[in-house]
Amino acid sequence: MDKNIKKIIVLFIIIIILLLSNVIYNILFIIDFSRQKENGNEKWHMVEERIVNVEKQIEEITKEKRY
Repeated sequence: MDKNIKKIIVLFIIIIILLLSNVIYNILFIIDFSRQKENGNEKWHMVEERIVNVEKQIEEITKEKRY
């Protein structure tokens, strides 16, 4: 009986270690995903600014050609 209890305790400890490592990995993954998401959002804001600037330049050029 003692051997079975020791085996169960060892398996229980292994399962707890695996679960904790999985939780830690998921937390790190979520943090990394959030960083990548923010970097992507910043890049899209830069692209939007460039598009607005190009549209303004096109409007200025078309106004100059009209006059």
